[in-house]
Amino acid sequence: MANKTTKTDAAELALSAVEEALKLDFGLDDDKPAPAAETGADPAPAPAEPRKDDRAGPRAARTRPKAPANDDRRAVGTLLYQLQRRPSSSVFWVAFAVSVVWLAAIGYVGLSLIGGNLATGDVAALARRPDVLVVATLAIIPVMFFWTMALMIWRAQEMRLTSRTMTEVALRLAEPEDVARESVITVGQAIRREVAAMGDGIERALARASELEVLVHNEVSSLERSYTENEIRIRSLIEELVNQRESVVSNAERVRSSISGAHEALTSEMRNAGELITGRLEETGRDLTRTFGEKAEQLTIAFDSAGRNLTSAVSESGEEFVARLETSGRDISDRIANVGLEVDSRISASSNEVTGTITRVADETAARFASESERLTGAIAATGESVTGRLETTTRDLLDRLTATGEDLTGTVTRTLGETIATFTSEAAPSPTASP
Repeated sequence: MANKTTKTDAAELALSAVEEALKLDFGLDDDKPAPAAETGADPAPAPAEPRKDDRAGPRAARTRPKAPANDDRRAVGTLLYQLQRRPSSSVFWVAFAVSVVWLAAIGYVGLSLIGGNLATGDVAALARRPDVLVVATLAIIPVMFFWTMALMIWRAQEMRLTSRTMTEVALRLAEPEDVARESVITVGQAIRREVAAMGDGIERALARASELEVLVHNEVSSLERSYTENEIRIRSLIEELVNQRESVVSNAERVRSSISGAHEALTSEMRNAGELITGRLEETGRDLTRTFGEKAEQLTIAFDSAGRNLTSAVSESGEEFVARLETSGRDISDRIANVGLEVDSRISASSNEVTGTITRVADETAARFASESERLTGAIAATGESVTGRLETTTRDLLDRLTATGEDLTGTVTRTLGETIATFTSEAAPSPTASP
């Protein structure tokens, strides 16, 4: 494809050069064309620019030689420009200036002659005066003469330019052999340049084709080497992935067995701990009940003995007091006896009331301790059972998660291995077709 494109470009360049040489360009490009605003004619379409090519660098330097500096012959483009030229319009400006000056002078003279009538505003009398017609005639006829003379001068200049250009054209048409000889020489030189450029382009195309062939051979050999290296890497990667999969499976089995043993050991330890805690709590409750019972009995006995001692002491004091007061009088003795009896009855009632209160408080305390110990024992047992259930549930969930994680890891490794093998296979597939 590269050789075909190079040959096509060289052929196109040669054909375009021949076409440019056959156009018989007589220097139209060297001279500036007349502006469209002055000539009034439509400008000729610009010739299409030749296609630029980066590979035509050597040919760009060998351009067509220009005319020598001492060549006094004028180009055809210059002659056409002279034919289309228009003379200068300065004569019209001169006529305009002279007309303005003349009209100003006539206006001044007219104002000096008919200024009185203008001041009175009598238009009818002004129109009947003969000097007004004379002033108007002197103002119009010379101005028309000025512009007629300017137009005649402008046409004379135009005819002079046209006659000069026609003379030069006639002189150029009298020398057809020189023009034809120069055109043929120019065509031959252009053809020789284009043939040389074609030869250079073909040589460069052949050199590039040989370089491309070497590059293709190098790329094919590098692709073969990379395919072999990739195949070796894929095999080592597959072996490594298989080993990792086996190690993952073995580790998962070990974790499963260790978790099962730990679950059983933890369950047995939790059961033993629950039974131990329950036994300890029951013993503690019984000890508390027994201790509170003993304390209640001791308090009851102490209060009974204190009441008896108080009763005996009061009785002895009453008897002594009665004996001592027997000498004081029977009225006082009766009163003291009555008081002693009342005190005895009150002390007995107070002792019985205190004893009942102490007994009731001891019974209530023992009942409360018993109920609290039973409730504490039940709460500890329930807590042990709930902890055991939670541990069993947590262990079971942990086993399920580890099993699922092991299966996901195994699936991921297998899928990654398959994708890697497929990718390397698809990348290495074009190499066998490119190597021939």
